[in-house]
Amino acid sequence: MQKGGCGKSTTVQALAGCLTDSGYKCLVIDLDPQGNLSFSSEVKKSNWTIYELLKDECKFEDAVQLNKYYDIIPSSFKLSSADQEFNENRLREVLRKKKRMYDFILLDTPPSLGVLSRSSLVAADYTIIPVIQSFYIYQDLNQLIETIHSVQVNYNRNLKILGMLFIKYTEKAAIYRLLSVLLRKTAQQMDIPVFDQYIRECAAISMAQGMQKNILECDYNSKASYDYLAFTTDMLDWLESDIYQRLEVKKAIG
Repeated sequence: MQKGGCGKSTTVQALAGCLTDSGYKCLVIDLDPQGNLSFSSEVKKSNWTIYELLKDECKFEDAVQLNKYYDIIPSSFKLSSADQEFNENRLREVLRKKKRMYDFILLDTPPSLGVLSRSSLVAADYTIIPVIQSFYIYQDLNQLIETIHSVQVNYNRNLKILGMLFIKYTEKAAIYRLLSVLLRKTAQQMDIPVFDQYIRECAAISMAQGMQKNILECDYNSKASYDYLAFTTDMLDWLESDIYQRLEVKKAIG
């Protein structure tokens, strides 16, 4: 989403942890100049970040740091000038020869829909849209979908919206239940799938970020861990189904 606070970094970190917990090899890339994912992943101070990699000032292996759960390429405040320095294809060029090294590469995007967010969509096969129960989401959602469609038309026709994921979910007040219903109807009108599993509000998430740990490492038995593990299972099922469909279509075309 375009605004901050929608759970993008949290979801990338938790998803990477859950995928690793399931036996997959993951790389996460922090493309947000704020570097929240890098902080919560406790990256070491380094001269080599995603910025230097995009500038071709270091090798891919130099920029990668090893985390207990996943590999990570950290962010840099220098990314703030990305709109003037990079084009939409640069990240895809960097990752093209490295995709086979990992089962999953997860991209954490900045709050704005600038070149870094667009380049992430250009490089990606799928995108997941995290949403919170807020009236402000509607404007952001429209802008994001327009950006995704533009990328599909002009750069990456294989890009697919895997689904919308509710973050910080609660039904404590009637207004939140109403917002949930409205957002689901909006997603249906936009032909966006919505994951049945949602991520409930949970203090363990903030605790994990403060401790610079993955949610599974911080509190494996928390509501957040349960929700993210269940979401990961759903996501893998959806991916398997979509990949099968794509293969069948490719066979039919010949």
